[in-house]
Amino acid sequence: MCKFPRVFFTFLVTVLILVAVSMVGSDQVKAETELGDSCWGFSAFSDVIRVTLVQADLASDTFVALHGRWQSNVPGPAFYQFEVTGHMSLDNVTPGNVAFGISGSQMTTAFGNDQNCSINASLDPVTLSGPYRIVCSPGPGASPFVVTAGTMVSIACPVGASPQKRAGPAIGEATNEANRQ
Repeated sequence: MCKFPRVFFTFLVTVLILVAVSMVGSDQVKAETELGDSCWGFSAFSDVIRVTLVQADLASDTFVALHGRWQSNVPGPAFYQFEVTGHMSLDNVTPGNVAFGISGSQMTTAFGNDQNCSINASLDPVTLSGPYRIVCSPGPGASPFVVTAGTMVSIACPVGASPQKRAGPAIGEATNEANRQ
C-alpha cells in the first residue's frame, strides 16, 4: 500500500478535528456596543466635553469606556483641544453616584503650559452632573495646575462636529498662579 494516501488521510483528519474543536468554543462573541455621544459643560467655564460611550458586551461590571474631545468654546477657532479617553463606572467613593474620569493632552500654552490634564468627577446618576476636579501635570519642579470651581453639567450635544457655544471664559485661560497648588 502507498504511504501517500495514508499521510494525506492523517493530515485531513487532523485538520478536521482542529476545526471541530475550534467550533466547540463559546457560542457568544465578546464585542462592544456603542451607546452614543454625551456632552458636558462647566457651570463656571465655557469648555465642552463630547465623548462617545462604549460598553463591552457580556461585561460583568458597569465600566463604560469614553473617547472624544474636550475643547475651549470661545468664538472663532478653539483656543485648545484635548483628545481624551477615560471611563465611567459606579462610584465606590460616593456610593450611588457615577465616577467619571478622562485624561488627554494638548499642545498650547493654556493650563499654564501643562500639556497633560485629567478631569475626575462624581456625577449624580439622574442628572449626570456634579463636582469635578481638573489636574494638569507640570514639568519638573513646578506645581500642578488645578481647577475645582463649580459643577460639571450634562448638556445636549450639538448637531455636527462643532461644539455648542457657551458663555464664559475657557478653563485653560484661568490665571496660572491662581490655579497652582
